[in-house]
Amino acid sequence: GKKSQNVFSFLIGRVFMFLVRKKWFEIVQMNNLTTEELIEEGEYSGVNEELTSDNFPFRVCKSKKIKKVRFIETIADCDVFDILSFASTQNFKELTYEEALLFGAQNKELCNKTLCFLHEPWKEKTIVIREDNKNRYIDLYYVYSKTARIMSFLFPFIED
Repeated sequence: GKKSQNVFSFLIGRVFMFLVRKKWFEIVQMNNLTTEELIEEGEYSGVNEELTSDNFPFRVCKSKKIKKVRFIETIADCDVFDILSFASTQNFKELTYEEALLFGAQNKELCNKTLCFLHEPWKEKTIVIREDNKNRYIDLYYVYSKTARIMSFLFPFIED
C-alpha cells in the first residue's frame, strides 16, 4: 500500500545520500609552523579573524607523516551526524583542525565547492574553506547546529 511505498522511498533516499569522491589528496605533516603561517601558505583572499594560534594552537602530531584525504559529498539534505555515521562505515576518520589547516595550505584546488572539516569544534564552529571566482576563503561555520545547511559541501576525511 501507500504506507510501504513511503517507507521504501525514505530508505532509498538514506542509502544514496552520499558519494565518496574517487580523487584523493595527500597532506604532509609539518610540526614547525604556526596557525598564522599555515593560513598565509594557503593564499586566502579572506580569513576569519578568529583563526589564530590563540584559538587554534598548532599541536605537534606524532602519527603518520603523510595522510590520504578523501571527500564525502552530500547529495541530499542531511545533518553532520548522518555524515559522521556514514564515514565510520567507510573506516574514515575526521581530520583535526591542524590537518585542516595543512590541507588548505598544501591543496589549493577545490573544485568550486565548500570544504567543511569536522574536527573537534571550537565555540561550536569548525573550519570551512570555500572558493568562488578564483578567490579562496577560510572561515568558521556552525556545522553542528541543527539548522546548518550542508547540502553540496565536501567533507574531507582521513582514509585508514
